[in-house]
Amino acid sequence: MKRIIVTVLLLISAPVALARQDDDARSLLDTKQWAKAEAVYDKLLKSDPNDPVALNNRGFAKHRLQKYEDAIKDYDRALKLKPHWSAALNNRGRALRHLHRYDDAQKDFSEAIEQAPESVHGWNNRGRTWADLAEYQKGISDLTRAISLDPAYSYPYYNRGICYRALHEDKLADTDFEQALKLGYPRERLD
Repeated sequence: MKRIIVTVLLLISAPVALARQDDDARSLLDTKQWAKAEAVYDKLLKSDPNDPVALNNRGFAKHRLQKYEDAIKDYDRALKLKPHWSAALNNRGRALRHLHRYDDAQKDFSEAIEQAPESVHGWNNRGRTWADLAEYQKGISDLTRAISLDPAYSYPYYNRGICYRALHEDKLADTDFEQALKLGYPRERLD
């Protein structure tokens, strides 16, 4: 009888412990403790290696640690488990962009937009990548769409300012940069 009770308690406590670890890992992501979050997601993925959310989140932590290739592997696995997932597509696209694989990044951002056209992130990321490719008018178009979806999000203003500056539209660029700062764009990223 004792053995049955212990087994039942272990079966009940294991999911609770995993849920607590997942909450801890999310909290670590929220507080930008990337290495600690990666370690917690490593443990979670040992228990369930086919959890697409944990894979995506661990990939995000790796991305923030500039382990772009490793992050892409996690995003790839997440997308095999949950195809066409806009969050993982956006994240993988951002990692690809950091590796200067702009065409691959654009494919991911375009699919993310197709899957979630109301999400500001796909439009912002694709617009920024158009700027990397010196396709500034396309960038302005996507970034203007991102701003229309979320006028309080600072990044599209900053990224559109980059496009305007490249086109020598200095007044429009300055207006966008000022708006980005008003909305909380990180000043340290301006350097």
